[in-house]
Amino acid sequence: MAGLNLPVQPMEHHYLITEAIPEIEALGDQRLPIGTDFEGNIYFRQEGKGMLLGTYEQKSTPWKVDGTPMNFGHELLEPKLDNIQDRLAIGFERMPALEKAGKKNIVNGPFTFGPDGSPLIGPVPGMKNYWVAVGVMAGFCQGGGVGKCIAEWIIDGNHQ
Repeated sequence: MAGLNLPVQPMEHHYLITEAIPEIEALGDQRLPIGTDFEGNIYFRQEGKGMLLGTYEQKSTPWKVDGTPMNFGHELLEPKLDNIQDRLAIGFERMPALEKAGKKNIVNGPFTFGPDGSPLIGPVPGMKNYWVAVGVMAGFCQGGGVGKCIAEWIIDGNHQ
């Protein structure tokens, strides 16, 4: 859209959503915290009366190496559970109720990564007042920090 060629790559990314879990249903309106297990390369959060368990795939598959088609919307990709079995096993070990729960949905969709796995954020050289924030892996874990950083940078001229 802006004619930029940024060093990011769409990769396939999976997460699992469980059916309702009795222990979560018993909480009523109380919500569980969001969590990330960096050692296990998993993240999780409450999804309705069930849980979402996501993985930071070690065997992720590149998707559309020549660029995302302009007509691509929010279509999902065919799940490749073999790529995430080891991460799911860690999640089930950490939270046994997830393994017992039925699997409501297994999602595989493209997710953009920077070359070093970190977000690519900042002003675009040669484009006045144009900024990027791409490759924000695990948006709900990094999104707030990236938003704060870029807002400070735009307003104050620097960031922490």
